[in-house]
Amino acid sequence: MSKDSNNKNNSFYIFGNYPLLEFLVSQKSNSKKKDKMLVLGKISNNQKNLIKKFEYEPTVISSSISLSKFINKKISNTYDAILCNNIIQYQKNTGFFLDKIFDSLKNEGQLIITGPKNKADVLEEANLFIPTLTLLIQNLIYSGFDAKDCKIISFVEENSIIIKKAKDFKFLERNETGYKWKEIHHKRSPFAKLISGMSIHEEKIFFVNCNFWKIGPSFGESRLAIKPEFPENYLPKNFKLSFQVPQKVDFYEKQFLSSGKISEIVL
Repeated sequence: MSKDSNNKNNSFYIFGNYPLLEFLVSQKSNSKKKDKMLVLGKISNNQKNLIKKFEYEPTVISSSISLSKFINKKISNTYDAILCNNIIQYQKNTGFFLDKIFDSLKNEGQLIITGPKNKADVLEEANLFIPTLTLLIQNLIYSGFDAKDCKIISFVEENSIIIKKAKDFKFLERNETGYKWKEIHHKRSPFAKLISGMSIHEEKIFFVNCNFWKIGPSFGESRLAIKPEFPENYLPKNFKLSFQVPQKVDFYEKQFLSSGKISEIVL
């Protein structure tokens, strides 16, 4: 169990595991090329070792002082991937923070961003932004990311998106405010068209465009089941990762242990 697990409702939840597994296994299962990953926010030693197993060299920025230096430092097209793990909700200027992430990514780089499913009517200390899918998707679109084919993981206590930079982004867009959606915003949307008043119901668990995580009906007492699917040419890493198996969810995979407890998957 990692030391930086979040304790909510007497259960432990480790942020970042599910989107990190989706990204690493489906995007870079057998690559031997060393790539650079910037990690913004805390991760466990186990997660850091997992990243290294998939040939990424992680640079971790977790303290508030270091994050402040990152925001004010000029970094351009440096990282192949950025993991923004459970810190977007603390940013005073969400758009500026995402702009900085955009600039730090290589043109073909990918962002893995995750945040808690906090309730709008509950006061959380220093939480200045609520990463609901409706707000998170719009902020990413306005910051130059293309959500049309993005991966969405809404799982138990966190919302996560895996997304690439939009090829048609122009820096002049940063001078604009909201008010009206433009054609470029509709083109970058994961929906056929952005419609004011539409709802994105955040079910307890759902996946969009995911290759590693699959969801389906359960034949047991639970109403839901999920399972991981490894690529056909996947080369095992002989690595165990601990994470929470939520209650009332079944797992169809021999590597998982009993539900409702901290479990592990063998990669």
